[in-house]
Formats: sequence, structure tokens, C-alpha cells
Amino acid sequence: MDKKEIDNQIKNEKDEVIKPSETQEKTENEKKVEIEEEIKEEPKEESKEKSKENSKEKSKDDSKTNKEKYKEFYEDSEPYVIQNIKKEKKNFKVLKTVCFSLLGVLLLVYLGGVIYFSNHFAGKTTLNTYDISGKSISSAQNILDEELAKYELSVIFKNGTEKLLVGDGNIKVELADSMKTIRKKQNAWLWPFNIFDKYTFMSEYVVSFDEEALKNKINEFSYMQDHNMKNSINARVRMEDGEVIILPDETGTKLDKELVYQSIADALTMHADSVDLDIMGCYVIADITVSSDIIAKGVENAKSFLETEVNYDFNGYKMPITKEALSSLAYIDGNGNIQISESNVDAYARQFAREKSTCNTYRDFKTSDGRMIQVYGSWFGWQLDEDACSSDLMDAVKRAIKGEKEITLTPAFTHEGYSYGEYNDLTYLSEIELNNILKLKPGSVTPLGII
Repeated sequence: MDKKEIDNQIKNEKDEVIKPSETQEKTENEKKVEIEEEIKEEPKEESKEKSKENSKEKSKDDSKTNKEKYKEFYEDSEPYVIQNIKKEKKNFKVLKTVCFSLLGVLLLVYLGGVIYFSNHFAGKTTLNTYDISGKSISSAQNILDEELAKYELSVIFKNGTEKLLVGDGNIKVELADSMKTIRKKQNAWLWPFNIFDKYTFMSEYVVSFDEEALKNKINEFSYMQDHNMKNSINARVRMEDGEVIILPDETGTKLDKELVYQSIADALTMHADSVDLDIMGCYVIADITVSSDIIAKGVENAKSFLETEVNYDFNGYKMPITKEALSSLAYIDGNGNIQISESNVDAYARQFAREKSTCNTYRDFKTSDGRMIQVYGSWFGWQLDEDACSSDLMDAVKRAIKGEKEITLTPAFTHEGYSYGEYNDLTYLSEIELNNILKLKPGSVTPLGII
């Protein structure tokens, strides 16, 4: 029993007694005290439970009171409230229907995009520089096939250019990756994002061909024909105008055919646009180049030969053979050795003999009054032996080749004069003696000897 019940009980007892006496009042007070003591002795748990029950009852009483208090308001507003609630429920149902419909449409669009982009490339997509944006796998393959069919290889020769096309020698060009494999690099489930991104794919080219068919096609090139090929020229050493000259080697147009086949095959495998056979070293080079040891040997021998001094001695009057003339009397062979040029030596010796002979020639004569005149000497003077001069010079050149540095030659004469100088024998004659001598016949005795 809680305190409130006790108070209610006490109140009821008071109502029964209209005018209680003092004794009765005292008794009531005592009872009240006893009841309160009983309450205090109840366990705490029981009091807690009762207090909870009392609070619930109180809340119920309060709600009833509030309902009674606002009863009039609720009764007046009930139709309006119910109408609004129904309207709100209807609007919610419509909104829910619209939302689910939109979600359904979006889902269908998304799934449709997944299906579409499972077989198509996204926008802004290129493959090996070719635009395949939005193309299906088959369409993209057709685009690439058309471009790959245009492939050609330019074969550059020294004297012209030939071309190999797709189909020649069974040449075929394909991509290393299939179009489906390339398409899978774009995730179809992410197509809403892929359509805004830029994709650049690269795939290697694979070129295939038949080796024998390719060789046959290459052999049809005009520059591969033997009659159109020229052999290379070796480097060589020449002696010219007293100088040693190195003539560089010259690579001809003769080809190493096996190297040509290999170079072209490698270029095709790499999907190259061109191949330069000269750069690839397909031409047969010269056996002797400027860097060969033979050239160095030839230069050394030529310089040593031209250092030789060869002089003709005409009774004290020396006439040298110049380096320019000496360089024409020999040559450097393919092994770097010096060889005598017999034809050149003979020609030079005979020309020299004719030029230096004074018989039957016009010569300069200085008169008593200091004038220079031309006088025909007939048999008066010197006559060199051409055969002997050729033989002597041939021997001198051989000595020079062996390394002899100073060589003196005494000319062989078939007829000798008195003196060999600037004006030959005429220097020692007077005008009277000269006139008399020139009138004599061959075999006549003169102050200068026998004509």
C-alpha cells in the first residue's frame, strides 16, 4: 500500500465522522503513524515496483485528462486530419512509383550499355593511330584490315628503288593481339565512365611470308641481275707529277644476294617502311681499302723511290731527271710494290735522246754584235744513241727501285761534238769559222773535230 492509498483511506474515514472528537483524532493520528511505519518496513524492491505501477497509472490518468481536455478539438478536426493523411499517403505512393520506374529505366539503360559496349569500343579510342571510336569489333577489324593491306616495303638499291607489296612472296600483315582482346581492355561494366575517357591502344604488327616465294620475287628485280652489277674497285697508290696519291676504293653494284634476302626478311619482320641495302652492307666491297696495309706499304715505297736523284752527265754538264718525270717511269702494283714501266722508260729515253741531240737541228748563235740568231748545224754537234739511252735508263730505274738514292748516267753518242753547254759547240766559233764549217760535208776535219 502506497502513501496515496493511505491518504484516501484516511479521508474516507473522516467523511464518515462529521464531527470527530479529540480522542478520535488522536487515534487516527496514531493509526496513520503505524501505517507509515508498516510502509517503511516493506522491501525496497516492492516499493520500486509499486512506484512504477503508480507512475503508469498516473500517466494513464494524465492522458485521459488530456484527451478529455482536447476532446472537443479532436472531434471538430477529425475529418480534415483524415483527409490530409490520405492525400499524403497517395502522394507518397505516386512518388515511390516514379522513383522505382526511373530506377528501372536506368537499370535497363545501364544493362543495355553493358551489352552494347561488350561488342563496341568506347568513344575517343584509337588503335595504332587509327580511329575506332564507337566501332564494333568487326567494323574495327575491317578498318585495320584495309589499312594493313596498304603496307609496302621500299627496297633501296644504289642505282634505284623497288617495292614489295602485300601478296608479293605471300606477304601478310596482322596484329599481334586479336580485336576481342583489345576490346576487353575496356571494362564494359564501367561504360558510363569509359565514354568520357580517351584510350590509345598499340599492338605490334606481325608480318608473315613464304621464304622461297619471297626470294623468287626479289630475284625478279632488275638490280639483282648479274649483268647490271659492277665489281668494286680497289684502293691504290699512284705516283703523279712527283707526288704520291692514294686513290680510294670504290664499292660497285655487285650484291651479296644472301645478305639481300636476309636484310629484306628482317625489314619485313620489323614492319619497316624501307630498307637501304647499301647501309645494310649488302654490296660486295673492294678487297683493298684505303685502310689496308698494302696501301700503307705502297705509299712508303713510292716516297722512297721519288727521293732518288738521277742525273745525265754530258762531260761535266749535268742534266737531272725531274721527280715529275721519274714518277712516270714506275708504278705501285696491287701488293704495294714498285714495278718498272718499261714502255714509259723506253718512250722517255728515246724522247730525251731526240731532244738532246744537236745534229741536224737549229741552234741559237750569238753574233759579234750581240744578236741571237738561229743556225742550222747539219751534222755538226752531238747525236745520242736512242737504244743505248733506253737500256741505261731502264737499269737506272731498277737501281732506284732497289733503294739507291744517287744515280749518274753517261749518255751514249753515235756522234760527239766539241762541247755540250748552253750554246753547245757554237759558243767557241767565230762567224767566219761557222760559215766555213757549215759548208763542209760529213767526214771533213774541222778545228772541233770530224763532221
